[in-house]
Amino acid sequence: RSRFPEAKEVVDEMRRNRRAALATLFIFLCCCGVLFFGTPSSVQTEDSLRYEDPDGKILHLPQNEDEFETLIHELREELSQVNQGPQERALLETKNTESEPVTPECSINPPTVSEGDSEVPPFPIGFTPLSESAVKGVERFVYFIGYGRSGHSIIASMLDAHPNIIIAHEYSIFENLRTMGRNVFSKEFIFNELYWNSYESAICRDGWRNIAMNKKRYTLDMPGLWQGRFKELKVVGDKAAGYTAMEYHNSPGDFTELYSEFLATIGIPVQVIHVVRNPYDIIANDQLYMKSGPDYGVKLNASSSNRLFHPKSLTVCVNQTFTKAEAVVKMKQALNLNVLDIYMEDFVVDPEATMRKLCSALGVECSERYLKKCKNKAYKELPLTRDFVLWPKPQFDVVKKKCQEFPFFKRYDFYNNNKQ
Repeated sequence: RSRFPEAKEVVDEMRRNRRAALATLFIFLCCCGVLFFGTPSSVQTEDSLRYEDPDGKILHLPQNEDEFETLIHELREELSQVNQGPQERALLETKNTESEPVTPECSINPPTVSEGDSEVPPFPIGFTPLSESAVKGVERFVYFIGYGRSGHSIIASMLDAHPNIIIAHEYSIFENLRTMGRNVFSKEFIFNELYWNSYESAICRDGWRNIAMNKKRYTLDMPGLWQGRFKELKVVGDKAAGYTAMEYHNSPGDFTELYSEFLATIGIPVQVIHVVRNPYDIIANDQLYMKSGPDYGVKLNASSSNRLFHPKSLTVCVNQTFTKAEAVVKMKQALNLNVLDIYMEDFVVDPEATMRKLCSALGVECSERYLKKCKNKAYKELPLTRDFVLWPKPQFDVVKKKCQEFPFFKRYDFYNNNKQ
């Protein structure tokens, strides 16, 4: 500039252009970051997450049950549109405008008895309540606590297939007793309600342990065993792990009072089962199944090469899982529960050993034939559903941190199911 004063303006212009270029590059890199990591700007708190959605509103986690149900409904509506093109969306809108379908009465669908299973009688046509002697013969009650999508359903279905055990599917005994009132408290009523649920789930064409689970690409029936019936009844129970944990979480005082009355009513020992799985998989499964309308209960079409990215619902699923984990810990302490932890990763490796442990805890014997059928029904491997979801760093880090706060989750991280 000193030697060529006339070039001053040119040099200044070049500097302005360079600044503009750097600013443009910065904006471009920010846009790339948004594309890769999403528009929500996450804020991590000690106990939970909140974040700003694309419209600039802050989503706070729900403070009560009504807010939670409203939020879940909204998220399910959003996720119902995921992986759907214009034609599928138009079809869904048409379905939603139609009148509610009438639920058909239970139609009998007795499963065929395969060769070698003659020791198991056919299903009775018509439900017969438990006799007085059958009710008195029950030696133990069992229920589940924990989380959905962790493996409780298949464990409960295998137990229900035992000739001495009846396990209801998602009856939610404590929720029902709370809403029905104390006037229904009797051992006969409770056991018959659970027995009817088990019978209906196994024998009805749309029963949970018959064919209805096909929309989830698996079934919970155990052909040739004792689902929905029994040979000599020794154990009665209910599988509603997530509902039970949330019942306690929502009102610990009322639950404690109800539980004391329940124990006095049944008058037999109680065993609690807590099925555990890698929390990253539990949370991912929760998110992938969070759909509504005609697609409720259907898993989103995601895979390791087509990952779901929806931070809002992921945040809620993270919060749900660890809220239930906290309830499990508090229930163990406050109610002095006898809890058996079952790890799904161990179950897949050796299902027979897991079922032996469960039968021993419930005070029943398990035949080699029963164990063999359980082994044949067990998952050959657990899908790593954590790989089907994109994890923003705040959500990923919260799960990592929370795993170390609960003794039954300490063996897990994102990359391992059993840390040494």
